[in-house]
Amino acid sequence: MSKPEHEDTCFYAQKPLPAADDPYQATPMELSVDLLNHIFYGANKEENISFYEGGLIDSDGKPRKSDMRKMGEFVIDYKVSLGYGDKGAVFLAQHVPSRVFVAVKSIFPDSEPMKYADVLSLQKLNRLYGVFNGLDLLKRERTHIFMPLANGIPSTKLEWSPSFTVKATIEDGILKISNLDISRRLIQNFIKEVEYFARSGYLQIDQHIDHVYVCPELQSVYIIDYDGTQYEHPIEERNWGISPFRASIINFLGIHQWGVFESSQLLPLDKLSQLQGPQPMIKFLQSIDNNKSGGYSLFQLKSDFQTFLSEMSTPDIY
Repeated sequence: MSKPEHEDTCFYAQKPLPAADDPYQATPMELSVDLLNHIFYGANKEENISFYEGGLIDSDGKPRKSDMRKMGEFVIDYKVSLGYGDKGAVFLAQHVPSRVFVAVKSIFPDSEPMKYADVLSLQKLNRLYGVFNGLDLLKRERTHIFMPLANGIPSTKLEWSPSFTVKATIEDGILKISNLDISRRLIQNFIKEVEYFARSGYLQIDQHIDHVYVCPELQSVYIIDYDGTQYEHPIEERNWGISPFRASIINFLGIHQWGVFESSQLLPLDKLSQLQGPQPMIKFLQSIDNNKSGGYSLFQLKSDFQTFLSEMSTPDIY
């Protein structure tokens, strides 16, 4: 007997639960203000924010709107797009029993669902929550991959977050950064996230600064996109390159485009060389910026960051 056309096929399902050593220990049951503002930046912003503060599920465990899609123990809202890629789109979803918000990638099936690169990567990192084949709202067959939600904003949008109070100024040739402890914590958490990837044997290929998210209350740094390469053993930190992510680290310091240097470049060399101090900060910025056309590894970042902390007379935060 053939199955009904509308029936979903589940290949994998588990309760959203982070691994014990995963630095992104997130099971969000509320959407952050930053994420809501990031999603609903246009018309009806306040109305949408007010609605989604209540989640996708009513008190009976059913979708709050008729055009939301129930799939296994998840509810998908195709009206809330979190991003697009060459293989599909990512939407907001919620796990019904736990009410944890998650993300779901919806793509046209072209091979065995459990062999997709994204699925293999998420499994390696213990961040895979579900894999289903089913119809979307337009009755198109899709593979749905459920994963953790980046419950925040891209590092490139930090300057617009009210909670990000890091400000960089230049006074008499001296670079001053307010609330530097926030910057230190974000860099530390970024390092922990990449360490987890390297330790798990996952190497991200499509690195982009918009893939680095800062999550609620600036407590987590989460790197999205899992279309990468999986290895049987941990990857040496010297071999885990982070070159495209250097701009995120500079954004953590409050130095954004058209910011303190009044330039479209994050660190224009002519203006950086004119700074008089503090020397530990200048050296750290130069170490990040001096290989724009070359490689820069996790090992190098950890070494440069530790040197910076030491020379700034800051206690070791690892």
